[in-house]
Parts: sequence; structure tokens; C-alpha cells
Amino acid sequence: MAWCFTQLSHIAFMPTLYQHRKISIYSSLLLMFVLLLQIATAQKARIDSLTALTSTYNNSNIAAYAKNLSLLSAEYLYTNYDSSKAIANRVINLATTHQLHQTASQAYANKAYVALYQSNFAIASSNFIAALRLAEKYNYKPEQIRALSGLGEVAEFKHEYHKAFVYFRKSYHIAKESNDNLLLGNCLFDLYSVSEKLNNTAEANQYFELAQQAYQQLEDDESVAMLFLQKATLQTYHQQYYAALNTLRQHDSLLQITQFIGDPAEYGITKATALLFTNQLAAARATIQKAIEWSTSLNEVQSLADAFVVKAQILKAEKQYEQARNVLWNATNIYRQLNTTFDILTTYQQLLSLDTLQGANKDSLLFHFQLSKTLSDSLLQQHIAQQDEEVSISLEAEKKELLNTQLKASQEKNMLRLKLLIALAFVSLITLLAIGILYNRNKTALKQIKALQNSTAAINAQLEKDNEVKNKLLSIMSHELRSPLTSLAGLLQLAKQDAVSQEEFRSFLQQLESESNNALFLIDNLLHWTRVQMKGLAITKEVLPLNKLCTESLTVYHTPIQQKQLKIITNISNQLKIVADANVTKLILRNIINNAIKYSPNGGTIHISAMQFQNDVAITITDQGMGIDSSTIDKIMAGLAVNSTRGTSHEKGSGIGLQFSLELLRNMGGKFNIQSSAETGTIFTIQLPAG
Repeated sequence: MAWCFTQLSHIAFMPTLYQHRKISIYSSLLLMFVLLLQIATAQKARIDSLTALTSTYNNSNIAAYAKNLSLLSAEYLYTNYDSSKAIANRVINLATTHQLHQTASQAYANKAYVALYQSNFAIASSNFIAALRLAEKYNYKPEQIRALSGLGEVAEFKHEYHKAFVYFRKSYHIAKESNDNLLLGNCLFDLYSVSEKLNNTAEANQYFELAQQAYQQLEDDESVAMLFLQKATLQTYHQQYYAALNTLRQHDSLLQITQFIGDPAEYGITKATALLFTNQLAAARATIQKAIEWSTSLNEVQSLADAFVVKAQILKAEKQYEQARNVLWNATNIYRQLNTTFDILTTYQQLLSLDTLQGANKDSLLFHFQLSKTLSDSLLQQHIAQQDEEVSISLEAEKKELLNTQLKASQEKNMLRLKLLIALAFVSLITLLAIGILYNRNKTALKQIKALQNSTAAINAQLEKDNEVKNKLLSIMSHELRSPLTSLAGLLQLAKQDAVSQEEFRSFLQQLESESNNALFLIDNLLHWTRVQMKGLAITKEVLPLNKLCTESLTVYHTPIQQKQLKIITNISNQLKIVADANVTKLILRNIINNAIKYSPNGGTIHISAMQFQNDVAITITDQGMGIDSSTIDKIMAGLAVNSTRGTSHEKGSGIGLQFSLELLRNMGGKFNIQSSAETGTIFTIQLPAG
């Protein structure tokens, strides 16, 4: 209920229309004295029962003794945190020594809940994790669910709702596998609670309905009633006070059917809170008084202090500030006994608020403020020291458990390791013998298979290449070589029939000459290419003047250069010489110059230049043509066939010129590079050894 009082401490109290009689300060103090007497009597009875239990302790019932201590620690969670923690520590030591893993997991969880209720989140998390590890290791499903739910509650207290949802979801899946509808219903309510805090209303309602169905399958109306009470408590947390009252009416109707008492203290606190903030002060005062009586009779000390805080808020709303102050002091004294840091600070904040409302003097306000700050600092230091102590104890317990487990596991592992080593040695010997025999038998066969695979792959690759060459040659001969011959035959037929004039005949002859030159150049290319493919082309390297080679290569293209009005600019020194085959080099230059002329626009410029770099000469031929796309360049450089496109004056091509030139250049030890773009044209670079 601590969150409820935090909410109350931050909400301004509305004025009330009702006035009630004042409760005497002395009667409140008397009630407090009676309460403390009852608490002391109950604690003495518990200590007596623990002493009696200790006297019956012996080695034969160690497990039952530890289990009873664990149950006692869980029961003290609602009355005395220090006793619960002390008993839990004792159970952990006892269970760890005697390897009572399930009991140890339960004790760790009890200890974690004590730390959680005292706002020691770090200690709570470490103990819940210790409980979870034991439960997971030995597959204790209920303990796993409790530890995961506890970790989710820690995350909720720290407002880490997404993290809490993950823990609750894990506990839900384990509960679902265990087919325990009671555990399943509890886990589903946890998911409902955190989904509401994440503002996932639709998902939250779904989880609540599933939880209700799980309890109803057990025919457990009492659990359903408690479910509605928890829902109402959560609604007050979200300040949904009218909704909380409606939910409590459903809770009340179930109580009338089952005659179930339920949790009257929590019910009274929740209902009084909702009534207070719906301005029903008289009903709120009567309800909280019943809650105080119930808490007193049931010896629920935490609930009694929580009820006092709500009563103080009601008195404050009725402007009965002095009575509210007395009730708050009663709550503060109980919280001090329980050592709940957060609750003590909350009551001090409310006392300061009362000072302000009553118009207390400056010295009084300062005194209470300093008292609050001193208490806060003291509790913080105590909290830090307690964290260190708890972590140390937890680590020591885990260390002892780990050492015991490791010792036992080591003995078992040593024996198992010896057996395994013997078996492994025998199996290894047999396996090695078998492998040796098989290896000797298959070694020759593997070599033969590998050689056959390599040979087959090489033959297939050569066949594919030869087939590609064959198809290319047939395509060129059937189209490119036939065209000029067909044109010549047609021209002769026209001349024979006197169907063309002398001037037209000369024009046709010029066109026919150009086509014939292309055909001859193509035949020359094909002959050299065929020799290269058949490995019959002999390369004769010699020192050659580069300028002369370029001039001779250009002479062949005098006619197409004039037809397209191209400007040829050469910049080659007469002293530059290369080491290469003369015929092969001229063929390469003619292919590149032919390509530049073919794709240059009418009136364009072609630059031919050369420069020596150390031991090489770089020849550059630059045109202003339409460019070559990158995929085509990649195919040329890879030696693959490409589809020829028509030139700027619709000139035809074979598609093998550049590919063939690259192949010839590589056979001479040269290098080839292409740079091209549609905006600037193409730059061909040939690199050959310098002479």
C-alpha cells in the first residue's frame, strides 16, 4: 500500500462540507499503547513457538525443520520484517549446508520480499536472482514463478514497467506449462497490473478476463473476489476512484455469495481511499475505522500503519489538523519498528504539510524539516550498510553452495572422466586403424577422381570457348562478309543493264570501296583471331618507331575520315620507340582508330598521343563519341563477346575488334584500359614496353 500513500502525499486535499467531532489525543495514544502491547504479545508467542521448534530439532527431521522455518519466515513478512529476514538467513545457511535446494530457494525469496518492502531494491533483486537460479537448476516450477514475479515487482517499484512485463510474461509461460490455474491466475493478474501502468488498456482487460477465467475453472469464487479487490487497488493507484468503487461492488457481491472474509484491511484501505477522493468523507471515515479494527485484530502491523495514514488524510480533508498529526505520529512509530524507509519519509512529508496548513512558525517548520532530512540521511546510510551486509551474506551463501556442488561434481566427473578416457582410447585405436586402412585404399582413387574432375572442367571450359568462337565466326561470315559482295553483285548487274549513269556509278563505287575495305579489315581480323585461338600466331618483337606505325594505321581510314569531316590531332614524338610485333601492333591501332571513327560525330576530333613512363610507352586515343557503357567495358576486359551497335553514320561492326585487340596486346605483354562516358566520349590507353 506504500504507493497509495505516495499518491496521497502529492494530491491537494479538497475542502469538505462536513465537520466531525475531534478524537482525543489521549485516546489515540491509549490505542497506540494497546496496539504495541498486542504486537509484543504476538511476537513473544512466535518466539516461543520457534524455541519449541528448535528443541525438537534433530538430524532425522532436518528437512521438515528447515521447511517449517521457511514458512515461519514467510508468515513474518506481514508482521515483523527483521524477524522474517533473520529466520530466512538461518534457513539459507541450513538449507545450503544440507543441500535442501527448494527450501533455500523459498528462503531467498522471503528475504528478497523483506528487502523489497523496505525499498532495498538491489538486495531484493540479488536474492530473487539467487532463488531463481536454484529453482531453474533443479526445475522447481512454483519457486521459478515466485522468483520471476518478485523480480517483476522490483521493476514495478522502480517504474521499469517494460522490464517488469518481461519478467511477468516469463512467469506466465511457466505457470501455463505447469497447468496450475491458481498460479496461472496470479501471473495473469501481474500482467494486467503492469499493462495498465503501460497504458495498454485493451491488453490489460484481456489479461484480467483470462485471470478471472483461470480462477473460475477452479470454482474458486474467493480468488475471484480477491482479484476484484486487487483491481480496485490498482485503480486507486491510477486515480480512477469511481471505477474502483464499482469494482469493489463486484467484490462485495461475491463476498455475500461465498461468505468469504477476504482481506478486510486492504479492502478498507482501498475503499476509504476511493471514498476520500470522491468527496464521501463520512463513509471514508467509517470505512477506515473498520480497517484499523481489522488490522489490529489480525495483527497486520503494516496494514495498520497504512490505515493510519489514510485516516490522517481524511482528518486533514476535514481540517482536523491536530488529530491528523497524532494519527500520523502513530503511523510513523509503526513504520520505525518495521524500518520501512520510504513510508517513514512519506509520513514526515505529510507532517510538514500539516505544519504549513496550521500556520506553524518558522522555527517549527525548520525543526520538522531538519528532522526529516536527518532521518532521511540516517536511513540512507543504514540502507547502504544493509545492502553491503546483505550482498556479502548472499555471496557467501552462494559461494558455500557452489563449493559443495563443485566438490561433489568433481568427484563424479573424475570417475566419469577415467571411464571415458579408457573408452575413448579404445575407440580411438580402432578408429585410427580403420582410417589408416581406408585411407590407403582410397588414396589412389581420390587422386584419379580429382585429376579426372580437373581434366573434365578444363575440357568443358575449352569446349564452351571454342563453341562461342565458332558461333561468332559463323555470324560474322553470314552477315558482315556477305553484305559487300551482295552490293558489288548488284552494282555490276545495274551497270550491265545500263540502269545507272556514270556519275551514279562513281558514287556507288566510292561506297562499295568503303564496304570492301571494311570487309578486308574484318577478314584480316578474323585470320589473326583464328590463329590466336588455334595457338598458331607467332609474335615477333622488335624495336619500332611509334609515329610511323600510327601514320600507316591512319592511312587506311582516309576516306571515312573525309566523309565524316573528322579532325585527327596526333602528338607523338619521332624519338618514341616500342618493342612489339609490327603487324600485330598496326592491327591493334587500326581496331581502336576504327572504333573511334565509327562512333565519333560528324565534325568531331580524335586525339592520338603517346608518352613514355619509365620503361613503358602509353598510347592514348581519345574520341568525342557516344561512349561505351560500363557493362560492355567489363565484358571487353573479361574477353567476352559483345553485341556491336551501329556508328553515328549507321556503320556496321563485328563486335570482336576491341576484344581481339585486348587478346593480341596481352600476348605481346602489353596492357589495355578503357575510360568512357556519354558526355565526353571514350579514352583508349595502350601500354607497351619502350624501345
